[in-house]
Amino acid sequence: MKLSYYEMCKVVCKKNFLVVFALCFVINIFLVYYLQDTKENADYITYSDEYNRLVNTYGSMSIPKAEEKINSELKAFQIFNEMQSFAYVVTDDELQMCEDRLLNYKKEFPREYKKAEEMNESGSNDTRRYVFLYNIFSQIQYIKSYPGFIGEMKMRADYQSSVSVFGDADSFSYKNLYKTADDFAHLKNVELVIGNGKAVVEASHNIITDIFIIGIVFLVCVYLFSFERDKGLLCLVKSSKFGRLKTITSKLIVLFILSFFIVTIFSASNYIEHSVIYGWDNLSRNIQSIQSFRNCIFDITIGEFLLIFIIVKAVGVMVIAEIFAFVFSAFKSSGIMYIVSIGIVLTEFLLYNFISPNSIFNYFKYINIFYILDIRKYIGEYLNLNIFSNPVNAFYLVLIIMIAVIFIASVLTSLIFSKRNIVSKNGIFTKVLEKIKRKFLKINGSTSVFLSEIYKFLIVNKMVVFLIILIAYGIYNSNGTVRYSYINPSDAEYKLYMEQLEGDITSDKVDFINNEQEYFDQLNERIDEINSDETISDNAKMALSNSINNIIKTKGEAFERVKAQYERNKNLPEPRFIDEIIYDVFVSSDIREWRNLIFFVTSLIICLQVVFTVEYKTGMINLIRATKKGKLNLAVQKIIVSFVCMLIVFAALYLPYYIRFISTYGVGSFNTSLRCLYDGSLSVHTILTSVILSQLGYFCIGIFAVSVINFVSVRFKNNLLSMIVSSIILLIPIASVYSVEYMRFGYLIKENKDFMLFIAILAFLLLAVMFMVWGVKLFMGQERGINNVRIKNM
Repeated sequence: MKLSYYEMCKVVCKKNFLVVFALCFVINIFLVYYLQDTKENADYITYSDEYNRLVNTYGSMSIPKAEEKINSELKAFQIFNEMQSFAYVVTDDELQMCEDRLLNYKKEFPREYKKAEEMNESGSNDTRRYVFLYNIFSQIQYIKSYPGFIGEMKMRADYQSSVSVFGDADSFSYKNLYKTADDFAHLKNVELVIGNGKAVVEASHNIITDIFIIGIVFLVCVYLFSFERDKGLLCLVKSSKFGRLKTITSKLIVLFILSFFIVTIFSASNYIEHSVIYGWDNLSRNIQSIQSFRNCIFDITIGEFLLIFIIVKAVGVMVIAEIFAFVFSAFKSSGIMYIVSIGIVLTEFLLYNFISPNSIFNYFKYINIFYILDIRKYIGEYLNLNIFSNPVNAFYLVLIIMIAVIFIASVLTSLIFSKRNIVSKNGIFTKVLEKIKRKFLKINGSTSVFLSEIYKFLIVNKMVVFLIILIAYGIYNSNGTVRYSYINPSDAEYKLYMEQLEGDITSDKVDFINNEQEYFDQLNERIDEINSDETISDNAKMALSNSINNIIKTKGEAFERVKAQYERNKNLPEPRFIDEIIYDVFVSSDIREWRNLIFFVTSLIICLQVVFTVEYKTGMINLIRATKKGKLNLAVQKIIVSFVCMLIVFAALYLPYYIRFISTYGVGSFNTSLRCLYDGSLSVHTILTSVILSQLGYFCIGIFAVSVINFVSVRFKNNLLSMIVSSIILLIPIASVYSVEYMRFGYLIKENKDFMLFIAILAFLLLAVMFMVWGVKLFMGQERGINNVRIKNM
């Protein structure tokens, strides 16, 4: 137990590990919220209390009563929409038909009709409540249909087995039909309940959290299996009593404990955060009450599902951890360790995501680490695999295989660690390889200072893992970032107009504008005619007028925006139509610009602390300074490595968005002037040049941040302290001006403040040069202080 305790302390007492764990945990919490904050989820997040009140209200009723009350509410909305449809009436016959339908509604559904009239008179259209009610109504329909879904499985199996394709009783397809019916049969009498299952659904699938967990587990393996090797203590450890089998056993125990702990912390925080966002669910409900888990065959509650969720995910993470442990024990080169470890995980990820479920190679898709980590599919979607023409449930098969992999890899890791000699012996193949290398390679290795610094940065300090995670995040985060923003009811109509008009203003487009103007003029005339027509009832007049006014408020408002743009741009040197909703955000977005800048600077703070502090940490700084040109040359190479890292981070965070934007909307409007986009703008820039200038500004901030971080690292010579000081210098000012509109480069370009933009870029570059020079002088001048100390001691 003491040995396990010491191995545990070796990890959890490391400041770097605690800092990385805390940063990953905080960033994960932020990303969970950010990724949920989409247009589809906006109402459920903003009005979660209202939705939960509705869920609790109808959930406390019996299913028939809840269905009756919701049907009444939805019927009122239906009648209201029927009243609004008068706007599309053209002939008197159609008008009479609409009036007849309303009269029938009034007779059959008097209570609902009265409520619809109140909605029509008040002009309120509570679409949000309708969406919430329809969601609950869909739950009710699903709950009612579930017993039939289960009960009809046997009948469907009998019917499908009569088809020739499934008729062979010895085939996998035939056996799978009846096995599926048998596996679901025990769920026929399960009682399903209305509830808010969005938190469970969202928390059960989060690839970003899995990446963080894998990254932290990888760091645990580094401390457990590379610490003694990097310090040159492995020979001493293995030669001691209990230094082999008991040592590796203790390491593996600690690895499994920490893996389970990490999974539990991240998974629990995800569920809690999703519950805070969407509202809490009743954990005693059966998991099949959530439609996303209709195909789950386990008779368990949501609470039991969450417990199984953590256990199963922990098994998947332990498989990855054990693979890392095996690789770290099997290879002696740190570079090969990292490449093989990351290569295995990346290969599994690609196999899971790119192999089709119907492929003959689908075994590699489902007998896969990432399948067991994808809990929503692993537990929630029933699947049988074809094993020698016999259907075998994927849940049990994959779980058994993963546990077997953990056991086998643990045994192999223990054997390698216990039996393998520390000092390598040159065998016959080694001698042959050495001869080949001496023949074809003049120098064994490289004397390049730059390559040495790159190796220390990426491999020795493990920053290659962070950069890979960052690149994966950038690619993943670009999904959904260029969706069309439907904020106002008229936005959908405006989008349709722009799909026809975007581009140069031609005579055909001018004719289209004129025709649309005539159409809306006729609508206004139609309102006057309705109000003066004595043959139409007052209710019909009100319904017709309101419905036409709704068209004017939506499509008419969109047309007014198009017309205003036309009037504004027609006298410009190069008049063009451009979608203001898309390109306004593309040119200047406070959320995207500030968010990316904070991520950019934070990533640099995490990465670059190790560039200058590594020699101070190992005590090699005095030896390096003693060499000819050792100080200046080394400082220059470290600065170059810092800027190479900055380029990678910048590209990972910014480039995927622009690639996604171009693939979605193309580049047809990139040469459009900002004068066409913004009313009264005097800017001479096009969309393309404005974005380039904006990115240039943030790139210069990156140069400034690199110089500050390097200076602080040289000044304090400690990773954790340098990270804290750099955060205070860089992140606090950014956070303090987060809400200041005119502090963004996009805003300066948008408002034609090119001089201020130039001054800002110049100021950042001058400050970057100043901090860079101070840092180099400090790095080169610290030897004087060391020599003075030696003289005093003498």
